[in-house]
Amino acid sequence: MLPVFKLTTATTLLALTVPAFQQEVKGVLEVDAATGIAFLHVHPSSSAGFRIGFALPVGSAGDVILQITTPLNGDGSGWGGVALTSGGMRGGLLVASWPDAAGNVTTLPLLTDRYASPIPVHPDVSVAQIQTGTYTNATHLTSTFFCPSCLH
Repeated sequence: MLPVFKLTTATTLLALTVPAFQQEVKGVLEVDAATGIAFLHVHPSSSAGFRIGFALPVGSAGDVILQITTPLNGDGSGWGGVALTSGGMRGGLLVASWPDAAGNVTTLPLLTDRYASPIPVHPDVSVAQIQTGTYTNATHLTSTFFCPSCLH
């Protein structure tokens, strides 16, 4: 069983993400039916189905559980991600998820140290996929994962 999460800390995290969207943002506290985790989901107004959920374990020092839902192309391809950084785009941690041809989801932490394609982060930095909250359907990909020490 996962620990209970603090809404106050999650609300602070939402406030930090609002400037990144530069548009109307809707935040809703929802319990994910597949995992039972309470997420603060953020829905940018022009997202076309993209949303991200944040859950912060009580007493954690920089740990976060994230849930990314992103639309897929008609052929089932596509990807979604979130940058866990403040300030400029370079030097930040980007966590991206995408499906393979069989519908299996890969989630990797990447480092945005340049303006071209991001590169893989040091092998010691990892995310742990939460399988019950990770799936694809005909239109969307949902990836749920634990990211230890990602908010430092």
